[in-house]
Amino acid sequence: MKRILAIVALTVAALPLAFGQTTQSQSSQTSGNQTSQSATAGQRSGDAEREILKLYDELNTAMGRGDKAVVDRILADGCFWVNTRGSITDRSQLIASLENRAPGGASGQGPIGRDEVKVWIYGDSAVVSARVKWKADDGIVENRNTRMWVRRDGRWQLAAQHVTRISPDQPAQQPTEKKP
Repeated sequence: MKRILAIVALTVAALPLAFGQTTQSQSSQTSGNQTSQSATAGQRSGDAEREILKLYDELNTAMGRGDKAVVDRILADGCFWVNTRGSITDRSQLIASLENRAPGGASGQGPIGRDEVKVWIYGDSAVVSARVKWKADDGIVENRNTRMWVRRDGRWQLAAQHVTRISPDQPAQQPTEKKP
């Protein structure tokens, strides 16, 4: 299990490098039509970003309400989560865990808000990093999560998530991009 997690983590970490190199070599081969191609790619990227963030919020709300149908639709086959304790939860376990939540969010758990959101689009995959406030059984908690999204059959689905609990004394900070 540790070996699988290590392979997945390395793969996710290498995605920006692999896709960044592909994009760079493709852009260096383009000629006079580069400006219109960049505008079109940017528009598609903006559309993808809006769609992913809508699904991001929809998933958080569905998790708080225990809405298994919505969660089932958004999670990709093979989806897994690494929680704040380092445990791995697979798709079926995650959906089954919603049994403990009252329908309609009566359990009192759920999302309060998100900020420090950054989205990276790499063709048919995307990475989203955000700081999330969540009302949990033990009060309001803040987490930083990283979600890996994939587009399959024309729709975005969550493939993986890693969550880290933020200590109350940690200041907010925006993820930074490294320029080549």
